[in-house]
Amino acid sequence: MRPLAHRGPLKGGLLMGALGPEGLNVIGPMGPEGLDAFLRAVIAAGLIVIFGGVYAACFAFGRLFSSPRLILAAYGCFALLIVAVYVFATSLHFAGFWNVLMVLVLIAYFVAPRMIWRLTAATHEQETTHE
Repeated sequence: MRPLAHRGPLKGGLLMGALGPEGLNVIGPMGPEGLDAFLRAVIAAGLIVIFGGVYAACFAFGRLFSSPRLILAAYGCFALLIVAVYVFATSLHFAGFWNVLMVLVLIAYFVAPRMIWRLTAATHEQETTHE
């Protein structure tokens, strides 16, 4: 079996085939606009995780220390989470089912820390009554 570099006919000194006649296309088939949208989506996806985590942490510590400032910071992070989800969905041109899924993701991010707080509080309440 010949090495991959020697497969396919040569034209003008360039290998034809998967790379195309121009050789390696760094931008790819998406073009510069597609690459920009892809990078926006990747960054927005990372920010979704970060803002979701910071929202949950601020909410938990705000409840733990009875700090209105941390609760306010939690809601600020949630607002930034909404923006990140919007950028993610529009960058990938989501429609229909996917937009519904993005709304469900936001609802889950909003409700999950509250449910975890209630579960934790109920668990610790049961521990103190059994002692």
